[in-house]
Amino acid sequence: MADSVWHLENDTALLQLGELSGHVPVRSPVVTSLTHQGVALAGAKLLAVDFDPWFAGGVSAPRQSPPLVEAYVRGNDLIATYEQHADRPLRAQIYWRALHPPQLAADGAKVNLLGGLELVVSVQTSLLDVDPSVNVVSCATSLAHVPWNAAQQAFVEGSPAGHSVLVQLGAQLWYLEMIHPRDASRPVASQTNDQVRIQHHLFAQRLEKGVILRSRIRGLLMRGEQSPVFAAATSLYDQFAASEPPLTT
Repeated sequence: MADSVWHLENDTALLQLGELSGHVPVRSPVVTSLTHQGVALAGAKLLAVDFDPWFAGGVSAPRQSPPLVEAYVRGNDLIATYEQHADRPLRAQIYWRALHPPQLAADGAKVNLLGGLELVVSVQTSLLDVDPSVNVVSCATSLAHVPWNAAQQAFVEGSPAGHSVLVQLGAQLWYLEMIHPRDASRPVASQTNDQVRIQHHLFAQRLEKGVILRSRIRGLLMRGEQSPVFAAATSLYDQFAASEPPLTT
């Protein structure tokens, strides 16, 4: 069996996925310290999970992180479970699933898929009625970002929120973030100078005892020219939309 892409020590997981590496501090869940071929991805803090719906701080740590019950590695998955508490009565579980390039299929031979992560966030409660809102935020230094336009069925600059956002990190380096179509949420992307911010507001409905809410977001890195990257991103979303949800515990 191949070595795991995750190495967990002292509540911080090291990710080593081909040419990509990064860290996930599970007590303040965010993918950070990202590098490609040993070169840091400037300003990249991806898929930060914030369990506090009243906090708009983005990728910084929540005002009160939920108590961590356990964290462990299973195959390509890093899994963390968080207990509910009085101020935030949600029991939550996060899966970070490493996606190897051979697992991904995309059109365009000139696109080099580097790999990525699928984030699976699940919440439940022991109370009769709670607000289960969760924010997921990604930030990075970028040259530009291009949202998916549902009406035109294409990536178009300046479009309203669609299911995916493409971020140009370098001359030929791109980051694709997308949410599964079964989720009612859509990412909202904004650019301030050279910083892009992508935010997902998950679980807008109320939550009652005995119900589990789950959301899936993928973040993928690739290299290539703009035209084949746009085609590849469309194919990668179609693959994600058709995929079955991962088995969780």
